[in-house]
Amino acid sequence: MREPDSPRAALVPPPAAPAAERSETLPRAPAELGPGLLEAVWRRAVHCWQRAEALLAVWADWLTMRFLGALLRLRLVSAPEAAPALQGRASGPAASAYHLDLALRLLVVAVYLATLLLFALAGALTAYTRCADCWFIYLPQGYVVIPLVGVLCGLTRLRQPPARFGPEIKRASFALMAGLGASAIGLVVWLVYAALGESLPYPSLADACYVGQLLLWMLAIVFIYRSQKTTLVGELGPFAPIGSAVMAMTVTLVLFATRDLQLGPTTVMATVSMGKIVLDIAYPLLGVYNCAFMVPLLAGRVFDTLNADMKKGLICLALGMLFNLLADISFAVTTTIALKAPGSLQASAVGNVEDWIYATALMLVSVGVLFLNSDPADATGRAAEPR
Repeated sequence: MREPDSPRAALVPPPAAPAAERSETLPRAPAELGPGLLEAVWRRAVHCWQRAEALLAVWADWLTMRFLGALLRLRLVSAPEAAPALQGRASGPAASAYHLDLALRLLVVAVYLATLLLFALAGALTAYTRCADCWFIYLPQGYVVIPLVGVLCGLTRLRQPPARFGPEIKRASFALMAGLGASAIGLVVWLVYAALGESLPYPSLADACYVGQLLLWMLAIVFIYRSQKTTLVGELGPFAPIGSAVMAMTVTLVLFATRDLQLGPTTVMATVSMGKIVLDIAYPLLGVYNCAFMVPLLAGRVFDTLNADMKKGLICLALGMLFNLLADISFAVTTTIALKAPGSLQASAVGNVEDWIYATALMLVSVGVLFLNSDPADATGRAAEPR
């Protein structure tokens, strides 16, 4: 006997909707909102970065064109030599690119030599007048133009045919130039305090720029490793990170932290501000790591596969980072043991030596940027160099 229409049929679940329809109709669980929000924020950040990158590219093009025009008017380069950078052609005479690179490197070295005259003049006037707080003690600070010229020359060189610069080499060049720009900002901050007749606090905004410079240079080294498809361990073996870490901690703790801290039987007392202790550790620590990361590129297997210009660039970068480390060591030691007392002739002499070391570091890094390239191992210095 058949039952009449029963409500049991209504209890049968309807056929499941497709997954796409369910995702559109059903509300998302709270746990699923996080990734979606992060994705939206990431897309917005990428969009803003692309807009900023486009604006920076326009600004850099305008700046380098003006810089090239000035070089042409001063006859430091000829029109044929500047053609690859002016036109940005994908192909062109190799000799023109070679001559432009050479002119830019010589310009950086010439600016450095001009600043050495300022160092010599300031030292001679200080020794003759026995005045340690006169106006001429600030003449050596003219080396602020070295990183600025280095950035301009680097941007000008990157306008050459793009085939010469792989994406990683380009990123490394930009990171190195950003570090040079950060150092220039730090120097300008110091000059502003000096012009106002006030002593620069330590730490200060200038120190933030100098720390940023070291971090940007470290990022550039990472890009150089990536451009050669190698790693620190791949060049020096599994003990490379251990060796660099031990060297960095030894230099930092023995030379600096022990000067800023007094260790008692049960207490540790800081003799200076905590900010100075942090910077006295951060400067040499970052500097030692930068030098340690450059060593495998010079002593490892990848060095033999590079072209002549790339080898020269890595050597210049390594020497520049070594000089920068020496300047940081000198600065940390002299500020700790109070050699740089205001109005002291000894302070003036020590300050000039530190500034000279730092200026040399900036010059070497600027020249190193002008050697980086992605040319084959047998191209640079042979086919590119005119006979």
